[in-house]
Amino acid sequence: MDTPPDLWVSDRGFLEIPSTGMQLFILQSVHFWRSAARYRDYREGISVAKFLLWLLLLCICWPLALLALVAYPIVWLLLLPFRLLGIAVEGVFSLLRALIFFPARILSGPSPRP
Repeated sequence: MDTPPDLWVSDRGFLEIPSTGMQLFILQSVHFWRSAARYRDYREGISVAKFLLWLLLLCICWPLALLALVAYPIVWLLLLPFRLLGIAVEGVFSLLRALIFFPARILSGPSPRP
C-alpha cells in the first residue's frame, strides 16, 4: 500500500506535493469564514447600539429622532459619490504599490519551504 505524499501549504496559498512537483492553488476558506463571522458579529453589535441610541433619542426628543430617520437616507445618497471616489482612488494606489514592489518580488526568488 502506497503512503500518501507529503503535502504542505506555502505562504502564497499553494498546496504543494514535493514528490510530484505539482502545485494547486487553494483558498484558505477556514480563515476567511472565521474572520467574516467575527466581522458580522461586530456589525450586528454596532447596529443594535445604534438602534438603542435612536430609541433613547425618540424618548427624549421625538421630533429630532423622526428628522434623523428621514434625513439619514438623503445624507447617504449625497455622500455616495464620495464613497465611490474613495474606492477608485484606493484602487489606483493599490495598482501603483503593486507596480513599485513587483521588481522586488521577482528578485527575491521563491519563498523558503517551511
